[in-house]
Amino acid sequence: MTSHAPFLNPATIANAYRRVSVTLAAAGRDLETLPPAPVASRGVLIVDEDPALGAGLVRLLRAEGFDATWCAPHEDLLASVFAARPDVILLRVPRHDDRSLAACRQLRQLDAARARAVIAYGTGDDDEGAERALASGADDYVADVGRARELRARIAGQMRHLRDREVMRWARAQRSSLRDLAYTDPLTGLANRRGVARALERALGARGPVALALVDLDHFKRMNDTYGHPAGDAVLRRVSRALSAAGPLDATAGRWGGEEFALVFPREGAGSAARLGERVRRAVAEIVLCEIDGAPQVTASVGVAAWNGHGAAPSSSTLISAADRALYASKRAGRNCVNTAVVCDGDDDRPRDSQ
Repeated sequence: MTSHAPFLNPATIANAYRRVSVTLAAAGRDLETLPPAPVASRGVLIVDEDPALGAGLVRLLRAEGFDATWCAPHEDLLASVFAARPDVILLRVPRHDDRSLAACRQLRQLDAARARAVIAYGTGDDDEGAERALASGADDYVADVGRARELRARIAGQMRHLRDREVMRWARAQRSSLRDLAYTDPLTGLANRRGVARALERALGARGPVALALVDLDHFKRMNDTYGHPAGDAVLRRVSRALSAAGPLDATAGRWGGEEFALVFPREGAGSAARLGERVRRAVAEIVLCEIDGAPQVTASVGVAAWNGHGAAPSSSTLISAADRALYASKRAGRNCVNTAVVCDGDDDRPRDSQ
């Protein structure tokens, strides 16, 4: 029996997943390129009406390195599954008793049990046992539990499948985290420039009105030089929260770069551009930096470009250029003010001054 230990040791199942590990810091969490370590001891729950047979299987599997337990089928099977949290359930399916098949179907209906493998087994005198068990949701079937080597091999196979599923779940989570990282600014938690550009492309693709606001903090370099970069970072985070709250729920706020921010407003045209820009400007001006002694008022220059949704949709670069020109008009006008521009029929834009 001990000759099978290297093959069945749960700690060796995932050797194929070893890779070079690189850790990335992302918004307060680490992204690890190496799959999670396999569980040292896999749990097996044996469900059998024969205590002696159940005890024998427990001893057999514990000798192979598994954390095996036994319960009788007349006990509350679901409660036992939740309590033991096994990775594999060994379920005896007597020939003239459908209670085990009903239990198997019930397990497959629960999220907590669906991820666990169910191996049904008989006593060797049931020709239709495999068909009935697999039709009820079992993952595998052993015709005769007395075939210890076959039973061990099938359990080990299910453990490998379980490890594959764990790695796949990990890979999906990593892919989702990396995708979020690609579109997120790590300092503020807002969308980064790429995220804002994606939101703008989607809004223009919806063929409805779109407004884009570019926001530049006034004299931000002076803040960094006077109070230090940690204070400047704190200001950027405060501004990011204020801008997130300033727009409607479907707006996308992002850090465009440095001390410059951007907001995309779907379904907002030229008629609301000045109002949106003023709301953004006021949200920044109302920030109180009580944590920085003697800090000056934070103000921002705002440029808003809008397309009313008529005619050919402009390119995102056209809308960005129009907003950028409006922003610099605000800077030339003395800062802490708003200018707007209307983009019409593709690439034509007309700048308009606001108060």
